[in-house]
Amino acid sequence: MLFDARITQTDPWVVVRIIGELDLAAVPSTRSVLQGAASSLPGSDGLVLDLRQVDFCDSAGLGVLLGGVRRARNVGLPCVAVCGDGRLRDLLALTGLDLVMDVVDAPPEGVEVAGG
Repeated sequence: MLFDARITQTDPWVVVRIIGELDLAAVPSTRSVLQGAASSLPGSDGLVLDLRQVDFCDSAGLGVLLGGVRRARNVGLPCVAVCGDGRLRDLLALTGLDLVMDVVDAPPEGVEVAGG
């Protein structure tokens, strides 16, 4: 299965786009990308997780997303998850992750996100 996680923008928002299955196998590379994104957070408007092309997410995937949220919150910035509607949005609500980050249908103004 195709998987990709990368930083696609750093100004004014730091955007991490994730594509494919966010599962245990994807955790190391996703964590690495989120750690890299954290270095760009100071001075930005916050972290945007573009999850619109995530096909599957398990508990390990949720854990790595929570780590990204914590990195943003540790520097006093918001984290926004863009996931549209569907199963992932329902999963974020069911697990309470929608209480620690904004879950939205479309990227915030100033975010240039290809695809979706």
